Amino acid sequence: MDTSGNDSGIASGRIMPRLFLLLVAVVLMTNLGALVDKVFHPEIEYFDEEHLMVGFFTGLMTMILFGGLAFYARSLEKALAKYKKAKLARQQSDDKYRHLFETSKDIIFISSPSGRFLDINPAGAELLGYSSVDELKKINLAQDLYYSPVDREKYKKQIESQGYLKDCEIIMRKKSGEKVIVSVSAEVVRDKDGTVTSYWGMMRDITRQKDMEKQLLQTQRMESVGNMAGGIAHDFNNNLTTIRGYEEMAMAEAPAGSVLRDYLDEIRTAADQASDLTGQLLMFSQYHPVDMMPMDVNKLVANLVGRIDQIAGEGVTVSTDLIEGMSIVKGNGQNIEQTIINMVKNAKTAMPDGGHILVKTENVKIDHANASEHPGSYPGEFCCVSVTDTGIGMDDETRERIFEPFFTTSVEIGRSAGLGLSVAYGVVTQHDGWVDVTSSPGEGSTFQLFFPMSSEKVLPETVSVESEDLRGHGEKILLVEDDEAVRKLTERMLEQNGYVVMGAGDANTAFDVFAREKGEFELIFSDVALPGENGVKLVEHLHSYKPGLPVLLVSGYTDVIGDWRFVQEKGYRFLQKPYVLPNLLQTLRELLESQN
Repeated sequence: MDTSGNDSGIASGRIMPRLFLLLVAVVLMTNLGALVDKVFHPEIEYFDEEHLMVGFFTGLMTMILFGGLAFYARSLEKALAKYKKAKLARQQSDDKYRHLFETSKDIIFISSPSGRFLDINPAGAELLGYSSVDELKKINLAQDLYYSPVDREKYKKQIESQGYLKDCEIIMRKKSGEKVIVSVSAEVVRDKDGTVTSYWGMMRDITRQKDMEKQLLQTQRMESVGNMAGGIAHDFNNNLTTIRGYEEMAMAEAPAGSVLRDYLDEIRTAADQASDLTGQLLMFSQYHPVDMMPMDVNKLVANLVGRIDQIAGEGVTVSTDLIEGMSIVKGNGQNIEQTIINMVKNAKTAMPDGGHILVKTENVKIDHANASEHPGSYPGEFCCVSVTDTGIGMDDETRERIFEPFFTTSVEIGRSAGLGLSVAYGVVTQHDGWVDVTSSPGEGSTFQLFFPMSSEKVLPETVSVESEDLRGHGEKILLVEDDEAVRKLTERMLEQNGYVVMGAGDANTAFDVFAREKGEFELIFSDVALPGENGVKLVEHLHSYKPGLPVLLVSGYTDVIGDWRFVQEKGYRFLQKPYVLPNLLQTLRELLESQN
């Protein structure tokens, strides 16, 4: 609807009365002098020449005066409007930047050269743990905020010499005493004489970022050492397999009561100890191929109580706090047991004068907020096994190195050095979990092991073959082993126990043997790590010619995690090197009888 006509009429209705009043005012002003003179001298003619002249000049001067006043009033009105507009804009700008200042998640501050906050936003009080900005303004920066008071003077000299700081990492202390790492960017403010009056800047909390960087460096360092450890363990396990095998064969030939049997017992003990060491190296390396199955961690810990008491020994009391019901994870029970035992041994070492150890299990749910506060964690449901001691505790520097192999926290050189915590780290990581450590000097330590929960059901325990005769009955086995000493030993042991064995040193040779014998084998016995095509792919190819052929895979180490997962998915039986003859014969008999 067009309202322009109405608007024009309204405007005209407002202007005409104002013009009429202005005309009346002009006439009155023009004749003001004459009217005043007429009042005091009624006998004088009103329209004579003198009155007209006086009225004219009076009106003229009055009009000039009023015109000037009107012009000034108009200019003043415009200036006032401009001032109000500028004031409003400035107020809006101030409100905008004050809002930004108040709501910023980064700390914005103004500090004095003497070491006080002149102004700081609420984010500063929140991060540093103070109840209000006013409380924060009362603190002395050097003494109360800087973790190392001398840093204040160092950074003060730096900013005054170059005029600014850019992304400077500073360790500060919260009101609670907790460390926080901030990145500071600031500039110096001087008066006209060049005297420093204040420092204006911003701080950003980078504590989590630095923790994640340390976690990444720790992971890379552990992976590097783990790769080396795995490579060493691979070769060493082959040697141990040969040592143990020939020791068993020699023991079978040694006369009863012979001193030779004593010598062989010592060889077996040393080989077992070396085998345990390589096993821990492999667990630490995270490349240790292990069977994963659903298990109740709560039940596992309950069954360990007797061993834990024995390890703790005199002077150390042990208590447990186990959740009611089950806590199911998919894992390797033997490795998790070893991890908990290592944690208990570490706790005992931290209490040379005695103390208390608490082993606790609980089911926890980690949300995104909690996960963001703990590097290495992620959301989900987990079983947490914690071991708490009342020992000497650790400082920050020690806590950052405890998972390094052979690192010792003991004053006594060599004591508590070893692979215990490194193995724990490797095992938990292998189970897609993580380790949290809480400790302070004199306050003891708590190690929390987080394992992801599983919805799978716990499988019933398998029943071993009960037959006392584990010897073979002429079954034909294809043995694929690249280490010649191990291959010859295994061939000899199996042949002496009733099996027919045909050996191959690599996959290509195995194919040739398989083809030459027209696949007439009852079982494939292969190392996983082979030159060229590995044992897993070899088995798959052979199965394409003879499906359902029983498979036994062995390895001292494998760095191909995908192959190991494939082994688990297919359900192939696996033995870890160094294997011993009774276990080998037991496994072969179970596999062969499962086909009957």
